[in-house]
Amino acid sequence: MKKTIQYILFFSLLLPLPAIGNTPMMNEVYAQLKVAIGDSNRDWPTLAIRPGANSVLSFNKRKNIIFVDEKALEVCQSFGAQEQDAFAFLLAHEMTHFYQEHDWQEAGFATSFLSNKHHFEVHVADEKEADLYGAFITHIAGFQSIKIVPNLFDKVYKAYGLQEQLRDYPSLQERKATALEICEKVKELIQVFETANYLNVLGEHISAAAAYEYVLQFVKYKELYNNIGGSLVAAAALQTNYGEKAFHYPIELDVDLPLRDGVEVETKDLLKKAIEYLIIASQMDNQHYATYVNLACAYTLDKDVQKAKELIQQLQSISSTPKQAAEIAIVEGIRLAQAGELNSAVAQFVSAKTLSQEAGIQALAEYNIGIAKGNISSTEVFITHSVGETINGIELTYQNDFPFKEVLLQDEFLYQEKNLGLYSIKNSLLTHLETEDKLVAILTTQDQSQRTQAGIGIGATYQQIQTVYPASGKTFNHSKGSFLLLPSHKLLFNLNNQNQVTAWGTYEIY
Repeated sequence: MKKTIQYILFFSLLLPLPAIGNTPMMNEVYAQLKVAIGDSNRDWPTLAIRPGANSVLSFNKRKNIIFVDEKALEVCQSFGAQEQDAFAFLLAHEMTHFYQEHDWQEAGFATSFLSNKHHFEVHVADEKEADLYGAFITHIAGFQSIKIVPNLFDKVYKAYGLQEQLRDYPSLQERKATALEICEKVKELIQVFETANYLNVLGEHISAAAAYEYVLQFVKYKELYNNIGGSLVAAAALQTNYGEKAFHYPIELDVDLPLRDGVEVETKDLLKKAIEYLIIASQMDNQHYATYVNLACAYTLDKDVQKAKELIQQLQSISSTPKQAAEIAIVEGIRLAQAGELNSAVAQFVSAKTLSQEAGIQALAEYNIGIAKGNISSTEVFITHSVGETINGIELTYQNDFPFKEVLLQDEFLYQEKNLGLYSIKNSLLTHLETEDKLVAILTTQDQSQRTQAGIGIGATYQQIQTVYPASGKTFNHSKGSFLLLPSHKLLFNLNNQNQVTAWGTYEIY
């Protein structure tokens, strides 16, 4: 029976395929996954529906096609509202075989989601990588695939008539165990990635870069390279350069402006590494604004006048929003100030204020105007106090002893190993970053029942936050909205594009 299936698969790759139009759902999911990976320079495979039930999905390298069984689409449809989540996991798995250039395809023809038992066991590392990278990318693309993995394998094996114990295929138990192991790793990577974002908000840029680099060991995509590069540029911008004006740069991370003094590291070393990562990101997408504005900041900091000018010109050709135009004006203003043209620099900063009314741009431009005019001589200082915010019964001021899952981060700039502890409870995440001289604790939640002492929680608006917390705060743009940091109350808010809270948290630095 199973040998017959193998022969059918073999001949189906040789015979002409009946034309079957792709469904809108397929095309939509595929487009979102490609955007999440961000590598627009790849010749991505086309999608094609194949009649019957042979392999769920398979990638044919010679034809550069990902074939999708009709039966596989029926399995996905059985998930109802989670149809896209199911299809995203299956599709991302085969996209990984293409993207990571796995070269063990059976008989030189194709990889298959239903690999036979021999090839699955021999190439289990590739299969795990396909599951891991695929599951992580589905999360970045906004799908909730990892929540349905066990049920998805149950339905696939049932639909394809594969029994629990198989001679030619991995057993359902074996395949589920591998996928569940990977899903646990993906959850860890998601937690490390999200912690890195919050570390950037707090000005811990080098530690954030180390956390992003930990994730980079397992998955590689454009935004990750950009975030590492941007983190290092932000760290370089914080270094003490005596006798020079301490401008703030419009660095495009998932977070934005620096808040705290940086650790003492050679600026040249930071910029060299940052530029390496940003060039990789630019090679994946030569129209990615965030990457090029980060490169412009890096070359400006490095006082490479010619490259800074070239990047600013390139940015002007690809910018599309008032905020981007304002950021370009700020970079140009800093470049002019470095050249001693302070009046022209101030004019650029003033122009930025007129181009965009966003609070972050207004604050950034106003600060740089003060620096250029000599009215500000140091970075901003925020007075903070602990208000004892509690999430799920945890209060950071007094509680810090939990059974953390430990992740070791390598800080190649300070030559330190940093221990990142992860602890999850009720849709909340507690992280401890332990370094040689400090402990940073961050507690965030997506639990609908949790509220700050002032009554702010999931779904609250930016205006409501401003009403109950009138003290000065900082906003940081990211791809799906912005972060808001309130140092006066040690509070963090993650806002979506509709300015509504999707997650919030508190922090302590010991």
